[in-house]
Amino acid sequence: MKRVLVVNTGIAPEDMQYCKSEYLPKLLSLPISLITAIERLGEYETRLVFHNDVLNKDISEYQADCVIVCGRSSDWRYGYDNVNMEFMNLEVFLRKINLPTLCICAGHQICGTAHGARILNLGGGREIYSELGFKKVHIVKDDPLFCGISNDSSFMMLHRDELTNTPEEFELLASSEMCKVQAMKHKEKVLYGVQFHPELFNELNDAGRKLLQNFLNMIN
Repeated sequence: MKRVLVVNTGIAPEDMQYCKSEYLPKLLSLPISLITAIERLGEYETRLVFHNDVLNKDISEYQADCVIVCGRSSDWRYGYDNVNMEFMNLEVFLRKINLPTLCICAGHQICGTAHGARILNLGGGREIYSELGFKKVHIVKDDPLFCGISNDSSFMMLHRDELTNTPEEFELLASSEMCKVQAMKHKEKVLYGVQFHPELFNELNDAGRKLLQNFLNMIN
């Protein structure tokens, strides 16, 4: 059975990040929603770890085959310019990791800051924008992560911030009308970031399910 390490980016270890949206049928925990989605896709063993604890053990001690860093529903605790301080351990972890890794929403933004990018309010801070609900994503570069997913498929958006640029070590994979860096991949490692939430899908919008399965298929 393949093992998936899920990293919780919440404010505290016990914070299971409940969020509510008109697009979701009930209150959902982002880490639990992700774990549930993974379990729906096959025989996977999941382990949840708080982001500050990821450096307490060598990655081999987690016995993980891959890593998924989930999103968070709370605001950035110290503001955009201090994300590096709040997530110092996770950023070091993401720079060192050599396992297949997928970073989602806030995880995607933390991955970006770990590699030199910046986070700002969606729209560059000039106005208050947000991207909510199932929105179309345009694939700009072919990649196994999007195998079997048609261009301009819809993914769940639950964010008001974005990466202002693709880090130098990464290449852009997908964009949306409002957010340029919707998906990116490290040029040398199997390290992905996606701004949308692939774990939140339904029968009418199942591109997220396909993307998660594509990622899990990368496990050796």
